Amino acid sequence: MILLPLFVLAIVIISFVWYHSTFRYWDKLGIPNVRGFFSGSLGGIIRMKTNFGFHLKKVYLDPKFENAPVVGVYILHRPALLIRDPEMLKSIFIKKFDNFRNHFAQPDPHFDLVGSKAMIFSRGKHWRRIRSKLSTVFTGSKIRQMYPLLQEVGANLERRLRQKGKRFVAEMRELSALYSIDTNNSTIFGVSSNALDNPKDEFANDIRKIAVGDWRQSIRYAFIYFLPQLVGAFKLKLIAQETEDFLRTTMTKLICERERTCLQRNDIIDAFVEMKKEATAEGENMSTFMNTLTGLTWSFMFAGFDTSASTMSSALLELAKHPDVQNKLRTEIEHAICQNNDKLSYEALNNLKYLDMVVREALRMYPALAITEREHSADNKGNLFSLKPYFDYNLPDGMAVMISISGMHYDPKHWPNPNVFDPDRFSMKNRQSRHPMLFLSFGQGPRNCIGFRLGLLQVKIGLIACLKNHYVKLCDRTNLSQHLDPRTIVLQIEGGITLEMVNDDKCLKKLNVMTRYGPINKCCGVSD
Repeated sequence: MILLPLFVLAIVIISFVWYHSTFRYWDKLGIPNVRGFFSGSLGGIIRMKTNFGFHLKKVYLDPKFENAPVVGVYILHRPALLIRDPEMLKSIFIKKFDNFRNHFAQPDPHFDLVGSKAMIFSRGKHWRRIRSKLSTVFTGSKIRQMYPLLQEVGANLERRLRQKGKRFVAEMRELSALYSIDTNNSTIFGVSSNALDNPKDEFANDIRKIAVGDWRQSIRYAFIYFLPQLVGAFKLKLIAQETEDFLRTTMTKLICERERTCLQRNDIIDAFVEMKKEATAEGENMSTFMNTLTGLTWSFMFAGFDTSASTMSSALLELAKHPDVQNKLRTEIEHAICQNNDKLSYEALNNLKYLDMVVREALRMYPALAITEREHSADNKGNLFSLKPYFDYNLPDGMAVMISISGMHYDPKHWPNPNVFDPDRFSMKNRQSRHPMLFLSFGQGPRNCIGFRLGLLQVKIGLIACLKNHYVKLCDRTNLSQHLDPRTIVLQIEGGITLEMVNDDKCLKKLNVMTRYGPINKCCGVSD
């Protein structure tokens, strides 16, 4: 009877001493910090009221850290650094890249032979080799060759909207998701799906499962991002086995068919065929090669589907809330379409400056990811990264540095009135006067988003298809709370984005005038 209370007391004392010593790591170094498990957000994470990315945004924007270049935080109980200084970010992403060449998050490379080959999680020499091979796929000239494939899906989206009648209410994220499925299937799998016309299409649904996942996938991600040292012990894989099998089987069939027909479609399958030829010539084991290819395919589907759908639907919401911005954008689209006789070339689309500004402002307000991270390690000469001149401290091997993309994008010091949707922030003049590290939707440096050009093009074509002959407006079913769902990896507005779409045939009417009277530029308000 006496031993039990003493045992409990001993446990309490040991726990108190451990907690006090563990969460004083940054205090001892004189670095401003937030104590506690996940820096005080453990309770909210367990109750699914928040996530670590949301919490780091609050930490970043806390007025007491306004002038702090870094803030000490804790990933569960392990010390990590939240970076706030743009120049330090430049060092991490570019100048001192060798110190931060890998992501902190990591699937188990021995157990998860596919997940560890996914682009974002590849490390060291393997990442450099794959990045070098795939960089040629996403050059401006290659994206230009993919443009007709995206145009076909955009034209199908236009047709589908017209079939819905003069005015209708639609959930924009669902509409954008169906469009993204079709564009990704065309450019990545090299097949023409028809999710816009048939949302229950089996192949389209299989693709959606890859990107959206379920609660089990969320648990796997949580371990990979925050407790990578335990991933192997719990035998957790990045990709569910059924998804892995589906991707491997599908890619094997598509590559074999492309090899058999020798068809050149200017899509990613073409690049995979070339990679297979090189792997065969170099004597690489085909099973190992297909592991890499399966991981890469998952990367493209995950990054290309959810992020594009989120950006496109968020942009439509802000345009509905700001009719003046929408009118200005639609006028720009109308001018370009009239001048090009409804055949908007790749070059003409890239000249739509205001469209680019609208998309980038949507990406600022609704970045696909709330945070990104890197793992610190000694560079090739054994040098560690120093926090001088701010603090006399060298980061140890294996420490995570966290970057709050949401926090950086809403910092009023860099973005006045950050909660206001203002595309003019991205005028050429404003972009040139702003530090390049303040906009992080595509990352920066050698490990930036490899497919950002394709993603931007996909979103722009989708917005043009929606706005050529329709406008969007708020309705009684529109959710204006804009509460972000803490359970999703890619940032999404909880409850969806429901808007009314009204057909006014804005561009069609102008084109009809041109057809009747000839190419009169003044019909678009453009002088000769």
